Amino acid sequence: MNTGKKGFTLIELLVVVLIIGILAAIALPQYLRAVEKSRFSTVFSTVKALKEAQELYYMVNNSYTNRFEDLDISLPKSADITNEEDYAIAEIGGNIRYTLQRTLVSGSTMKNGKRYLQYQLVYANSSAWDSNGNIIMCIAFDISGETGKSICQALGGTWYSANTSAGQEYTAYKISK
Repeated sequence: MNTGKKGFTLIELLVVVLIIGILAAIALPQYLRAVEKSRFSTVFSTVKALKEAQELYYMVNNSYTNRFEDLDISLPKSADITNEEDYAIAEIGGNIRYTLQRTLVSGSTMKNGKRYLQYQLVYANSSAWDSNGNIIMCIAFDISGETGKSICQALGGTWYSANTSAGQEYTAYKISK
């Protein structure tokens, strides 16, 4: 007996909703990881540009600087720059922080006011990380969990050390040049 009504049964609708839910559960973590990687790649490229500008400054002045204004590089106009005696910090929208010292350039992505991932270029034969200086580090803070560690490893990082800084646990990965 055909009553002429067309439509989907409740079971069919529940199956479709279930399939969409499963796909979303699989896709969302991958999407969030891709967003973190893209944010970190911005930090990565900016830190490399800051280091190159710092090296250029050294070639001209025979010393390194700790002021962004001395370098031949432009940060976004929204950057909030703080100059101290030994270092300078530039924060962009509360999500990204760059630090400039005479022996170190670093960039960090931030979450809830805490460092999430940090990329550091240590140079000028600084012994901040080891006696050789001129090394590249990727630092995954505990707030980032496995995502931060996987990003550091994707950059070619090998485990270097685990420690605590300012109350935050982190794992450092040394990146080959």
